[in-house]
Amino acid sequence: MFLLALVILLRRGPWPAVRFLVKAWLWIVGSIVWLVLFFRRPTAALLLLVALLVALVLWRLRGWLWGQLWRWKGDRIAAVIPDRAWVWVRRFQWPQLAWRTGLTRPQAVGAGASMEYLGGRWRPIPNGFVVVGRLLDGQTPVDYAKVSEPLAESWQVARVAVDSPARGWVRLKALWSDPLATPLRAPLPNPRPDLRALLLGQREDGLAWTERLIGRHLLVAGATGAGKGSVQWSVIRALAPLIRWRVVEVWTLDPKRIEFASGGRLFARYAAEPVDMVELVEAAAQLVADRARRMAGHARTHVARRGDPFVLLNIDELAFLTAYLTDRKLKDRFAGALATVLTQGRALGVAVLAAVQDPRKETVPLRQLFTTRIALRLDEPSQVDLVLGDGAADRGAAAHLIPRDEATGAGIAYVITDGDATPRRVRAGYLSDRDIAWTVATFAR
Repeated sequence: MFLLALVILLRRGPWPAVRFLVKAWLWIVGSIVWLVLFFRRPTAALLLLVALLVALVLWRLRGWLWGQLWRWKGDRIAAVIPDRAWVWVRRFQWPQLAWRTGLTRPQAVGAGASMEYLGGRWRPIPNGFVVVGRLLDGQTPVDYAKVSEPLAESWQVARVAVDSPARGWVRLKALWSDPLATPLRAPLPNPRPDLRALLLGQREDGLAWTERLIGRHLLVAGATGAGKGSVQWSVIRALAPLIRWRVVEVWTLDPKRIEFASGGRLFARYAAEPVDMVELVEAAAQLVADRARRMAGHARTHVARRGDPFVLLNIDELAFLTAYLTDRKLKDRFAGALATVLTQGRALGVAVLAAVQDPRKETVPLRQLFTTRIALRLDEPSQVDLVLGDGAADRGAAAHLIPRDEATGAGIAYVITDGDATPRRVRAGYLSDRDIAWTVATFAR
């Protein structure tokens, strides 16, 4: 026994050798006690042996047994265990998890080098916990965003969001359940809407999702069934009181003739034919030019009012007009007029809300002029970067991982605004045909 311990000491170090000696002595002492008990009280010795064997089997099957128990009574078990205890368990496991996910750094070089990992403060929050710590040398928040999915799987949480509260710091927010998993009904219009904060849905942190429309252009990208219509209709519904007061006008381009035909009375102008749609965008460009001449030397920003309203140019299926239109002259006219609106319209009270399925450069050549970009479910990480900017998928905008099931995934999106590279996860409200009909009947001019 001592010879084996010496071999283990030389090959594996002192602690494995000590553990071997302790286990060996326990087996020797236990065997002697059991033999003595067997010759004096054989029945008790046999019962003890059976109990030890049962305990050994249960220990070997502890993972499977815990899994079965959790499936059967997991909700009750979780209810009686405080959130702080769950956080403490994950904090205890953090050093090994950080090493396995590549988030550690060696503190020194050599045989006795140890690994350094993110420390910081761990605290429970409603529906999850938060870890805030100072980044290690050579790390960025993107390093943690890249492994957010492995962290979520290891912590057994619905999602891990990563951001940076300050330079040199990282914040990990783990959520036990996804607050956006349940479809959200579109909120009722605010009686006094604010074009600087239109209510569109809900953010991941439970707060209201609002977007600024004044001085912004919005690009909405998503695969079929991802919920582009929900975003567009949420914007229009939020503007409905201002439409009724004639302070805002919505000009809609509807190539499919399906998505917005039922809301015709809400729109100041509506077009579905290719020629009519191009002329409508040219009219918006002419409006921009007229306002620029009128405001030159008098005002720097347009103020919406009756008689001189704010105009939202709502374009569905943008790719139809930028890439798939067969008439080359019409395509060039549309591109020129849209470029005018995108480059000059923000300060002149003309905004663009465009939706597209295919976010390639050929279909959205002026993507950099859209100041607010919304990525619903997409097919590939490369498409996420096309919509939200290079590296967006690595920064946590996992739009390619949004569920394909429309009940759980439609309307969920990641939003990036110029000046803030941190993706925000949101869900737009869903408008049924009845909701649209009510909006039209209540607010149409």
